Amino acid sequence: MFRLSSLLGILILCSTTQAQVMEVFIWEPLAGVANSGPQLFENGLKAKAVQEKHGAQISVARDQMGRMHFALTYDSYAAMVKFYNALQKDEANAAFWKDANAKPVADMVASYLLDVVTPGKGGSVYEVFVWQPLPGKVNDMVEAGMGAVPIHEKAGARVSIAMDRLNRMHYILQFENWDQHAKYWDTPNPEFAEYMEKVSKKPSAELVKTYRGTELQ
Repeated sequence: MFRLSSLLGILILCSTTQAQVMEVFIWEPLAGVANSGPQLFENGLKAKAVQEKHGAQISVARDQMGRMHFALTYDSYAAMVKFYNALQKDEANAAFWKDANAKPVADMVASYLLDVVTPGKGGSVYEVFVWQPLPGKVNDMVEAGMGAVPIHEKAGARVSIAMDRLNRMHYILQFENWDQHAKYWDTPNPEFAEYMEKVSKKPSAELVKTYRGTELQ
């Protein structure tokens, strides 16, 4: 059984090694606005070009519903604060937002602030599974997620695990391209099926959201 001390050990290890922090903003094109989809992603790429010089790792991605995922990764919370302090003084960023707000093309529909527990190696194609812990089962949920990582990596996926502020676990699979993604899902994985059967006997979480998409740049 996964003990609270084990989870605390993971989180303490993350803090002592300045674990990464991630912010994800999900934007949906406005219905009825001409060219809102393409313009949204054009704006996202412009924002990345303006903002990434201040120290964040930024990715712009399109999910399966045509929404934009604007993700920023920082080396620590101190780095995140430094990023936003610099952004407030950036005239180019102010000019970008002035232009974007003059002709709005999207609404922000979700945002997450995440502590990265297990960082992956990245990949342009991603699939995110958001798990909501059952009451009192946060530790068991994390244990189940950590146990699945080596199985998925052996099968060819790159795996990251992050925890948001509502104790939901974001289990992220990444691939170099859609061909690798297809090969991964087309290939039977009896080891994972056996593992899922085992953890399902003592459920600790329910799957509440999934995202699938590709990074644009």
